[in-house]
Amino acid sequence: MSFASPASNSGHYRYRMKKRNGKCVFLEGKACRIYDIRPLICRFYPFSIRKTNNTYIFEIAKDCPGIGLGEQLGQGEFEKMLSKAQSTLKVS
Repeated sequence: MSFASPASNSGHYRYRMKKRNGKCVFLEGKACRIYDIRPLICRFYPFSIRKTNNTYIFEIAKDCPGIGLGEQLGQGEFEKMLSKAQSTLKVS
């Protein structure tokens, strides 16, 4: 794929989006050109999910400029993300 490379250790994500000059190749200004069909890793940004033993851990991308802005997410939002990841990636 010209826009992604295999992810070696990024939890349940199979691919890592390629960047050009530090930005996603699908970013045009501040808008995503593939927003409606963007991959799971993009839908969850700035969060990612990693499974350790029988526990899921949400991690946060420290490079996200929106950290600390907006409302804090509650447990329900994270449960929805986990459910989406499990149904999309067929993990348990």
